[in-house]
Parts: sequence; structure tokens; C-alpha cells
Amino acid sequence: SLVHCRMVTLRTHQLRAHMQHLGHPLVGDKLYGDDSVPDFCPRLFMHKLRIGFFNMQGQACLESCSLQSSPDLWRALGKLRKVGGMAMMGCGAPGL
Repeated sequence: SLVHCRMVTLRTHQLRAHMQHLGHPLVGDKLYGDDSVPDFCPRLFMHKLRIGFFNMQGQACLESCSLQSSPDLWRALGKLRKVGGMAMMGCGAPGL
């Protein structure tokens, strides 16, 4: 399943542990998932679309990075197929 998670204060490993606990470990996660890395995805399938922070001057900063800027993950996503249910309605993510 392709999911969109909003992480406010979580660290990467916390998201990985929570997803595993819910029965949906991240693709390619050898620590919290199974030991195998699937052929269609060469690494942990996790991408941070947007990050916000306060800089040293106290100004709010927001940076974005589209999934297309991670060619390996973009190719892996392109190899998946929709199988029904809510997947057929689209996820609302840009370009998907």
C-alpha cells in the first residue's frame, strides 16, 4: 500500500517501528520488515516530501522535494499497479 504519513516530531525509526506494529512494514526495511529487499525496489522505500523547520534567525523554512527527484523510488513506484478499492480513486499525491 502507498501511504502518506504526516510526521510532526517522529524520527525515521519511529515511523518504521509503528508501521511494522500495524502489520505494514515499509518496503525494503530489513530491520523492521523481513530480511529480503524486493527486486522492484533497491532500498528502503521512504521519501520525505516536505520538511519544515526554524532557521538560526528564528524564521520558518519549508523545503519540498518531489518523489521524481529520487529516480530509484520513482521507478519502483511505476512498477506497482492499482488493485482496487480506494487505490482506484488515487492518492492525491502530485503526479500519481
